[in-house]
Amino acid sequence: MRIGFNAQIISERNAGVANYARSLIESLAALQDGHQYFIYGSEGYLQTLPPGRTQGIPSASWVRGSWRRILWEQTLLPIAAARRGIDVMLYPDHVSPLMLRTVPSIITIHDLAFLTHPEYFGRGRVLYKSAAVRRSVRSARAIIAVSQHTKDECIRLLDVPDDLVTVVHNGIDPSFRPFAGAEQREAGRALLGMSRPFLLFVGTLEPRKNIVRLIEAFALLKRRTSIDHDLVIAGGKGWLYDEIFEAIRRESVAGSIRIAGHVNHAELLALYNLADVFVYPSLYEGFGFPPLEAMACGCPTVVSNRSSLPEVVGEDALMVDPESVEAIAAAILQVLEDEDLSGNLRRRG
Repeated sequence: MRIGFNAQIISERNAGVANYARSLIESLAALQDGHQYFIYGSEGYLQTLPPGRTQGIPSASWVRGSWRRILWEQTLLPIAAARRGIDVMLYPDHVSPLMLRTVPSIITIHDLAFLTHPEYFGRGRVLYKSAAVRRSVRSARAIIAVSQHTKDECIRLLDVPDDLVTVVHNGIDPSFRPFAGAEQREAGRALLGMSRPFLLFVGTLEPRKNIVRLIEAFALLKRRTSIDHDLVIAGGKGWLYDEIFEAIRRESVAGSIRIAGHVNHAELLALYNLADVFVYPSLYEGFGFPPLEAMACGCPTVVSNRSSLPEVVGEDALMVDPESVEAIAAAILQVLEDEDLSGNLRRRG
């Protein structure tokens, strides 16, 4: 078959869906399945494609930013795919062409937060995603959901037939693993420029990640206990993030919180391996990569008991009510003080 892949999102982000798309392309290219893969995306990304049965087709140079990408994938992409005789197009980010349905489509649904928690997004984004995803699932030949939780929401909120949706849980890069020994740990500390013990959060700075309550829980621990840890928050700015910085100022913990921003892969591995606790109190996830990455690196993990996270971590992380600052603080302290618990979580993770 001639299989097309909309990879434009890889050029615009370095997290979540973009990582999913990049890894999927690399894995498809490695299969000995006799198919041809046509990857539509930015010229910069296409130059990094693995050799083999993948052919890169660059998008126009003006396709930058979400609204220009939408215009391109709704108009020019389906025409180009039809002209090339593509048998099926893979769309890794919820939406396929709405009007020009020239080629059968398979779409991946990562979450339906724009429907369940519209307050976390701008009004324009909610209106577009709600309409576009509803139309996309109606025309799709198949739908991939990244968790059973997401599949259940597709059936409940989008009225999708059960047999149209296949659950394919996300995997993680095998490079996420524990450091081999003290020498690698020291090299990691040198890379990060950090000597103090720390707690870790990784994710986009946005309301549903619940970072404000994490900061409040951290400040609570600083006031009530003798922990000497810092809190490292790694991830790019998303939207509606001003409250996070206001919470840092309000709780007077600026000296103990490090906003790391985007980190590269080597830095991320070091953070996961060196953190004493990874804390992910997200209010909603369609899957949730960071807890799984942290667990694979042997970092004791505390997660929210909401949405897909119990499904993802199983019984190998500590789960808490994400709306309770006291509960988040108590779980962190429990891991820090109970060596048997933290050791067990490291091994099981």
